[in-house]
Amino acid sequence: MGSNKYDTSRVRAMKVADLPSAGLLNGMCRLSMNDDENLLVSDSFLGAVSKLNVKTGSFETTIQDPTMAFVPEVAIVGLNGIRIHQRHLYFASTGRMLFARVPIDLKSGKATGPVEILVEGIIGDDFVLSRDGRRAYLTTNIRNSVLEIDIAAKSSMTLSNSTLLTSATSVTLGRTASDKNSLYFSASSTGETGLTGNLVRLDMS
Repeated sequence: MGSNKYDTSRVRAMKVADLPSAGLLNGMCRLSMNDDENLLVSDSFLGAVSKLNVKTGSFETTIQDPTMAFVPEVAIVGLNGIRIHQRHLYFASTGRMLFARVPIDLKSGKATGPVEILVEGIIGDDFVLSRDGRRAYLTTNIRNSVLEIDIAAKSSMTLSNSTLLTSATSVTLGRTASDKNSLYFSASSTGETGLTGNLVRLDMS
């Protein structure tokens, strides 16, 4: 397995590193907002988080925990989406049916404390955190919905349930003044011509 980057001045793909030790790389985020070299990458098969330096190509496992583990008896991936807010790494673990966070060092990418489970009994894929870090918006893939997770209360509620969100696997916040309270999802739907990819916008009040 390899990883690539692109040079915006020439718009061409460039290999960063070969990653023969990786299983199924899935989620990815910057290690910190001020770090333009290091990424954290989730491995859904190995149940681990690794740090990738895009300039040197170095790749090392920094966090591995039972809450992130692959579930072989049901063949469902473990660790999925990951995001950083302040000094915590937030993550969804699909097979373990939980949403959690762990404190980390923003230079090494290693855990500085135990995993804290925020919500259990949910199927989660990718997610995005609110700008203030108080909430997470989590896609549920085949359950065709998005959950709103209250971080402090350690609770979740269904924000929307729609066939437009069928197999939603990725979500992000709007970035302009006109859509700052909107969520965008990559999803799919089944029609007369088969499976069709969708980009869905969900406006929040």
